Amino acid sequence: MSRTLCLLLCCLGALGCIDDSTSEPDDVPQGDRDETHLDAGRDARTLLDARVELDSTIGRRDADTPDATHGRDAAPERPPLPEPELGTLRLEIAGPDDRTLPVQLWYPARASMAGSATVARLASELEPAGERRSQLAALLTQAPAGCASQTIHASDAPPAREQSAAFPLVVMSHCHSGTRFGMFTIAEQLASAGFVVAAVDHVGDTLYDSLAGKPGSLSPEQLERRRGDVDALLDVLLDHDAAVVPVGLRGRLDAARVGLLGHSFGAITSGLVTSTDPRIAASVFIAAPPTFPILSPTMLAQLDVPALFFYASEDNSLPGFINEIIRSDFAAYPREAWLVEFADAGHFAFSDLAGITDELSAGCGSGLRQTQPLVAFEYLDPAFVRAQAASYVRAFFERQLQAGPGLLLDQPPSSPSLTLKRR
Repeated sequence: MSRTLCLLLCCLGALGCIDDSTSEPDDVPQGDRDETHLDAGRDARTLLDARVELDSTIGRRDADTPDATHGRDAAPERPPLPEPELGTLRLEIAGPDDRTLPVQLWYPARASMAGSATVARLASELEPAGERRSQLAALLTQAPAGCASQTIHASDAPPAREQSAAFPLVVMSHCHSGTRFGMFTIAEQLASAGFVVAAVDHVGDTLYDSLAGKPGSLSPEQLERRRGDVDALLDVLLDHDAAVVPVGLRGRLDAARVGLLGHSFGAITSGLVTSTDPRIAASVFIAAPPTFPILSPTMLAQLDVPALFFYASEDNSLPGFINEIIRSDFAAYPREAWLVEFADAGHFAFSDLAGITDELSAGCGSGLRQTQPLVAFEYLDPAFVRAQAASYVRAFFERQLQAGPGLLLDQPPSSPSLTLKRR
């Protein structure tokens, strides 16, 4: 492997402080886009963004408290959270290379059942009781204040909501050394809007592989394996006879309304899946481009669905020139697309597991700017970033998969930290 390739792949998985210009790309035609600033403040005050704190039994304050903002763009003050009409459950499917893949589902639950479980539960309960739950609980407890999300707001495996129409489906792909529930804030927001959300553990490239000293590789082979994981998940979920799918959801997922979302290596994975699987109708690429030189064969011309891009201006996990590919991919994207830029945000601010390991730490607390090397600053509050990102994702998929207005994509902002471009 050439030194250049090694450098590219190492930079994707390791922290760095390389210049990342925030200037507007030169090749964006002014006549081909609308540029507006957005405010997700109104949507961010929805049910799932209104986080409540558990009693501090884990020894730390909840990461979603507004005092983690250092005086900038605080997440809205949280009113008492109503009992959610959301469910979540874990199942397993057979994946490529004889691997068993854990899968997490989030879905609308029957209103009569929604209050049968604790309203706010520890995020570690997303793992079954056992070693992994204990590992996750310890990591969340030790995470720096203001980084990770500590609580979930979905009941444990209640019956799905009964309705005549099939549910739209959104599939999520996690980052390098991540987990299936690394973006549960977004998943809960989507489930509250009537979507079923499914996320798979890319076994061999998960948090637990990294903790065991066997981190996954950042390689074309790993990317292809991830693509196979997503395809296998879709095959199972859209199979009307798949016994592993809960009865209330089996045969009730709409194959014509499938969205895909990925973060970091998951965004690159989503780019590859979008280019090869005709079932995908809309895609979201978070903090990495859908195309990636050398690592991925995906070409922009192959991406024939609407897309939403997220760009973190102070992304210290990607070298600046790779982060800029997000902007250039957006500028040349062949279909309708939006780009949301988060000023002062870091790579893992979008993740609910931000800060639980050193590898997942870039994006919360203090850091050095990528755009101004050696200049110290405070990252944009991750709770604010997650709430805003969830609201944008909801608006995007409502518009693309539910024929909804997705009004947030067109509204003017009140926050100077967020910018939206449309083409």
